[in-house]
Amino acid sequence: MISMMKWMLFAIFIFSAFATDNINNPWIDANIRALNFAAEKGNEENVKFVLNELCKLKSEKLIQFLMKEEGDWQKMTALLYAADKGHVKIVKLLLDVFIEEKDKLIQFVMKENEINVTALLLATYKGHEEIVKLLLDIFGENDQDKLIAYLMKEYHNDCTVLIVAAHNGYEGIIKLFLDVFSEGQKDKLIEYVKKENKIAYDTVLHIAASDRLEETVKLLLNVFGKDENVKLVAYLMRKNRMNKTALCLASASPPHVNVKIVKLLSQTLTNAKNEIMISNLQQVTNKFKKQNAAEKDKSLLWYLLDDYSCCDPGKETILKFLIIDYSIEMNLV
Repeated sequence: MISMMKWMLFAIFIFSAFATDNINNPWIDANIRALNFAAEKGNEENVKFVLNELCKLKSEKLIQFLMKEEGDWQKMTALLYAADKGHVKIVKLLLDVFIEEKDKLIQFVMKENEINVTALLLATYKGHEEIVKLLLDIFGENDQDKLIAYLMKEYHNDCTVLIVAAHNGYEGIIKLFLDVFSEGQKDKLIEYVKKENKIAYDTVLHIAASDRLEETVKLLLNVFGKDENVKLVAYLMRKNRMNKTALCLASASPPHVNVKIVKLLSQTLTNAKNEIMISNLQQVTNKFKKQNAAEKDKSLLWYLLDDYSCCDPGKETILKFLIIDYSIEMNLV
């Protein structure tokens, strides 16, 4: 019995005499079907053959041919099939078609089908880390805005690829996504990790804490710099639809609790709050030093002590020592 692929290749030869660059031409259609089938099945040699036939046309419409969708409901392309099935070599072959045409290559990779699926989403969902890296690496330094838009794209239930990777526990892929952002893009990175899905209002931190992804939790906390404690506290205190913070979720499933994650979240939250309190107190007391009304300063200092002493014992002790030091220096006690 002649295989389906052989029938398709036979059809390519039959229609080759009538080949034009009309996307609805039977020869083009036969090639696209053969290419998609070969990409899905992982047949590298047949993918090479069909790509060679299509490239012979030297048509400006080549990118339209390769992005043509087929299927009753899936609406797949060769790149989508290869990304979904994890065929790394075939993904490379498809990307190499536009290696000299950067704009077309980016358009090809960012293409989403009729049901809003991209190659990056499929590769992420299946955990094909090497393919994810290939797709990210086509973007150069001058394409960062397009790359970030690609990562920020929200799919079903407002999930980004970052959230999809976290749901499936792919910590290597999560690191690839976070590493895309440069130091000068810190605000965009913080915006990225703060995105939540529509169903549970979970951020990637909620998911990582709940699913015991320790390395991911560390990466997410390191997103925030020393001068971003307010944003960090807000992130750690953020609640999902079930009114749970990441710390609550990390602590909620004994006996499988990851104690390291619980300690890490708890200590980070405590330290960030302390830093905010101390910073605020130092700003206030620095202003007091410049004033001459000693009694007014004294009353305000002890008012601050009363105000902040409602916090946990660790903060209260730190703040008391600070206020005592300032008070002695200012001859208020």
